[in-house]
Amino acid sequence: MSKEVSPFGFGQVASGQSFVNRERELDKLALNFRSNLHTVLLSPRRWGKTSLVMRAAQQFEREHSRHRVCHIDLYNVYSEDEFYRLLSKALLKATSTKMEGWIKNATSFLGKLKPVIKVGDSMQEFELGFDVELKEDDYQEILDLPERIAKDQGLKIVIALDEFQNCTRFNNALLFQQRLRAHWQHHKHVSYCLYGSHRSMLMELFEKQSMPFFKFGEVIYLQKIAPEHWERYVPARFKKTGKTISVELVRKLLDTANNHPYYVQYMSHLLWTKVPGGSEATEEQLTDAMTELFQHQRPLYLHLMDGLSPKQVNFLRALMKGEEELSSQKVLRKYELGSSANVVKIKEALERKEIIDTAMGELMLVDPLFGTWLKTDFFKP
Repeated sequence: MSKEVSPFGFGQVASGQSFVNRERELDKLALNFRSNLHTVLLSPRRWGKTSLVMRAAQQFEREHSRHRVCHIDLYNVYSEDEFYRLLSKALLKATSTKMEGWIKNATSFLGKLKPVIKVGDSMQEFELGFDVELKEDDYQEILDLPERIAKDQGLKIVIALDEFQNCTRFNNALLFQQRLRAHWQHHKHVSYCLYGSHRSMLMELFEKQSMPFFKFGEVIYLQKIAPEHWERYVPARFKKTGKTISVELVRKLLDTANNHPYYVQYMSHLLWTKVPGGSEATEEQLTDAMTELFQHQRPLYLHLMDGLSPKQVNFLRALMKGEEELSSQKVLRKYELGSSANVVKIKEALERKEIIDTAMGELMLVDPLFGTWLKTDFFKP
């Protein structure tokens, strides 16, 4: 039985040799961390935001013994109270490595909230709860907790909040955002890095003047990784395992994957599995890898299309046909889209479903492979 291990990774945080370039963005993010500047990171889904933040966090913590990064994922957080509990726990864990430290800091900084810590069997993990019902004063206590811990312990802390757009589903979401901004803007020893996977929602939060987080920090728009970096990375990973691939074939792979980081890694992995040890990848094997990838994705794409209305499907058909004036009378009639006002509603609905996005003023599909599948399979002549 073969004991080969794929040199490509996808669907997880890229670390070590799986991290591809991003040196410019990495330097910018690390500089903001050192300078106590707030950062908002925007990009479409699966472009490597989390991997970039994790890498910058590692670099920041290595630079000085008093640097700390507190990672919080809001993916499964549905209430304001749960956010405060998660923030408190993550801070305690990031600023102390031992059970005694967790308990000491919880008692010292959250004593009036009667914190309850339950330590796991391994003594490496714990759960945090409060014996009181959280009220307005308690919210303020917890929101200033990062700054109080940082000042008391001589630390510089970064709070990295993933899936930040999910705070919009809390009750009184606008009030919650106002609370955060009112406290965080006064912190001198703590900076905040906010990012997530729903770019259009995040842009609404950070670029609309009426929203509390307007102009909160530096907005960084994550770009695609330049092809030349992939052209070095992919052959090097093949070579490490005794296989080879030409730069020309890598370029064809990039074209098929639309230079999307997730799909470049995914397709490179599938191609790598088809190349025997000591051999060079061929175009036929690349075609087989592409076919296999579409087979993997097809059930997901069919399920996605099943959830769309006829007009939403027609809108995607027009988009795939290259129609530019989607609200013109000609396009409205040809694709039975109704009125121009209805097109606006369709766009908004497809953005909420994370199917389309607008980047640099251009309407695009969030998943580029989905667009290829629509053209070659679903909308085929």
